[in-house]
Amino acid sequence: MRLVILLLALTVTFGCAKEKDRVNYLRQGYKLLDKDKFQEAETAFTNALEYGYDYNKAYIGLSLTMTRSFPEDSAAYYVQNFKDAIPLLDNAIEADPNNPYGYALRGEAKLYSYDYKGAIRDYEKLVTMAPANPGGFFFLGKAKFESGDFQGAINTLSYAIGLDSTLSQSFYMRAQANDSLGNYNEAISDYNFSTRLDSGNTEVFINRGKTFLQLNENVSACSNFTTAKQLGSESADALLQDHCK
Repeated sequence: MRLVILLLALTVTFGCAKEKDRVNYLRQGYKLLDKDKFQEAETAFTNALEYGYDYNKAYIGLSLTMTRSFPEDSAAYYVQNFKDAIPLLDNAIEADPNNPYGYALRGEAKLYSYDYKGAIRDYEKLVTMAPANPGGFFFLGKAKFESGDFQGAINTLSYAIGLDSTLSQSFYMRAQANDSLGNYNEAISDYNFSTRLDSGNTEVFINRGKTFLQLNENVSACSNFTTAKQLGSESADALLQDHCK
């Protein structure tokens, strides 16, 4: 699940325009993005690029037409879209290396195309530019987790939680990192915080149930699997059959 909402503080804004038509195309492109009209938005941003001057916002917009539209239910298509967005974001960052949004989006594109080291580099740059934004630290922690640096993920996610303790996904990701290191009691504690903040995420109940199994607490495990099933989890049935007969 992509949590770009955590980066809402890094918004795209418009400065003074030297070229009226260029600004109009940029505004049109972002309005079309808000309406999920991705092909029309792509045309608008391409027209904006032809006028030049503010390449950063135009390239960022063009990248978003790729990474926010998935007309095919295909993992390969999903990954390829993010890969294709990276050169556009390279251009955006070259045009304005001081805009943190470019690093946020390029980090995301690298993360979801499995370039974890590249994602970590971009998110590290992002958090130096926006040190008060918990979203940057969350995604940096996620990239570290995916790269196998579980302790690094815990440290970074703990910092994100210190900035904002209301984000359930930060606790959930830290719980998974603790699980991976065998810190089962710490993982349970984080899963508990996550469910208090978001009681509808079935994966939290599934994973907390599995952690209870590691602690030989089968009753608690089965209770979590049952809740996950009630919430619509497709994987809960098999776990209930295997462990809760």
